[in-house]
Amino acid sequence: MTDSRPTGLAELDGLLTEIESHALTTFGSGYVGLYLEVTSKRAALLWAEQVVDPRWLPLLEQVRLDRARGWGPAEPPRPGSLESALEFVAECQELAASR
Repeated sequence: MTDSRPTGLAELDGLLTEIESHALTTFGSGYVGLYLEVTSKRAALLWAEQVVDPRWLPLLEQVRLDRARGWGPAEPPRPGSLESALEFVAECQELAASR
C-alpha cells in the first residue's frame, strides 16, 4: 500500500480544498455526520463550484485541474494557493457552524 499523504506544501492546498469540498457536500445533502452516498473528490469539487461564493472558483478549478495532472510532490505550490486554501477552509467552517 502506498502512502498518498502530501510530503510537503506542494499538495497541501489541494488536499485542504478537497476535504472542505467533501464536507460541504455532506452539509449540502442534509446528511450531516452520516454518509449515505460516497462522493468522489472530483464530484465534490464540481459540486462546490456550483454552490460557493464565486471568488473560490479559481481555487476549486485549479485543484480539480491539478488532480487530473497527477501527484507532483516535487512541484512547489503556486504562489498564494496555500493561503487561498486556508481561507477557503475557514469560510467552510463558518458556513458549517452556521447550519
